[in-house]
Amino acid sequence: RDWSWIPCALRHCIGGVRLGCCEKIDPAAAVDEAIELAKSVDVPIIIAGLNADYETEAVDRHDLELPPGINDLIWRIIVNQSGCPVTMPWANQVSTLVHAWFGGQETGNAIADVLFGRYNPSGRLSVTFPRRLEDTPSFLSFGKGVRQMYYGEGVFIGHRYYEKLGNDPLCYFGTGLSYTTFEYSNLRVPEIVDLGDDGEQTFKVAVDVTTVDRDGYEIVQLYVSDVECDTIRPRKELKAFVKVWVPKGKKMKAEISLDKYAVSYWDEEEEIWLAEKGSFKAIISRSANPKDEVLQREFELGRDLYWRGV
Repeated sequence: RDWSWIPCALRHCIGGVRLGCCEKIDPAAAVDEAIELAKSVDVPIIIAGLNADYETEAVDRHDLELPPGINDLIWRIIVNQSGCPVTMPWANQVSTLVHAWFGGQETGNAIADVLFGRYNPSGRLSVTFPRRLEDTPSFLSFGKGVRQMYYGEGVFIGHRYYEKLGNDPLCYFGTGLSYTTFEYSNLRVPEIVDLGDDGEQTFKVAVDVTTVDRDGYEIVQLYVSDVECDTIRPRKELKAFVKVWVPKGKKMKAEISLDKYAVSYWDEEEEIWLAEKGSFKAIISRSANPKDEVLQREFELGRDLYWRGV
């Protein structure tokens, strides 16, 4: 081969050198080409998302948008791959939306198994997807050139913030679909909870889960609401979850063990953990969306409990 085009300094330097290049793409032409290709198939599946150019350590993103031109491509079935929320202005226009995160070298096989029905999906979102950047809890806390940030949302972080403000996000924390539907019944919670003198006793919450369509895993999410708290608290907080295998036509028991942290909060003035005597509510919900709450039952904490440390 003719290597004369490589500068002499590189050809004769000691050690190694790594050269790289990337294809120059005309975004408009690439979109037109993709549209024509999609017209030639029965079902177009768009794989979109972010890569290391957009998501990396030690750098904050400036927005939640997908790369330029991507939104113009999306219709029918979309598989999004990103490690964080992105805005999806087309969400109500597509028939199928799969958020696949970054699944490694077997991502393609895993996505195909889900899309073709070979595997019944059961994943749930571990974060909230806002409709726009301005809806996020920390939006007002960031400024240009400011090196120290103060998060003004206080205890209303994550899903707690959206419920407090009545802000309807694109996808709630805990959201996820399956090829089957699950029904809940018979929520069991102790009427009175006693954590013991040392606060180390636990208590159990149980609920029955059934399905009639096909076998599948269900993620049972248990939220707790402090009904009589003397300080400002979120309406509900996720305290535990359990993954339950539910065979078709069977009823399975999901059992969750809770400890003192499920009914306590940090008292800033006294600098102490506090579990206040009074009424609490156990809530089984399909996600953090108030509309997804399916069962709830109140219980009483019999006495106050204080402690320091973890």
